[in-house]
Amino acid sequence: MAAASGGIIKRNPLELIDFSGMTPTEDIISYLRYNFRRIEENAIVLPIGGDDRLQCRLMRAMLEVPVHLARNMLVWMGLQGGVDTKRVVIDLYSARVGGRCADVLTGLTAADDSYTQCLVEQVDMRVGLRGQARYEEELYKIKRLGPKVLEFLELNAEIVMKKL
Repeated sequence: MAAASGGIIKRNPLELIDFSGMTPTEDIISYLRYNFRRIEENAIVLPIGGDDRLQCRLMRAMLEVPVHLARNMLVWMGLQGGVDTKRVVIDLYSARVGGRCADVLTGLTAADDSYTQCLVEQVDMRVGLRGQARYEEELYKIKRLGPKVLEFLELNAEIVMKKL
């Protein structure tokens, strides 16, 4: 119906959304709530199996959320101005926030780096059959990251709530 009348389907819907109504604090709180709920509801199921697509999405979230949250926190703190490389975000966040937050982020990004290196080895086919076992071990580790990702979300929520 909308397509026949030349409606929104032919346009980018993001152009119609007004993001200006959200303050940076509301934005970061929304991000924290969404990801906490998503990971908390599914992290328990992840290690025991289930739908492969859901597992892949959750494992990707386990790897992506920490750096994305660190980047969002830097924006919220007014410290992120266009520099978007993963290493710069991690270093700047760790220097600014420090403590347990930096330690947890370092552990989570180390897991991501280990998985990435394993993938590179798989693609290069330098590892043979032992590579399959290592790959499965890396997936097993990712499936168990849920509690650490939740801890990282909680630690950052505490920082935000202290500023309210």
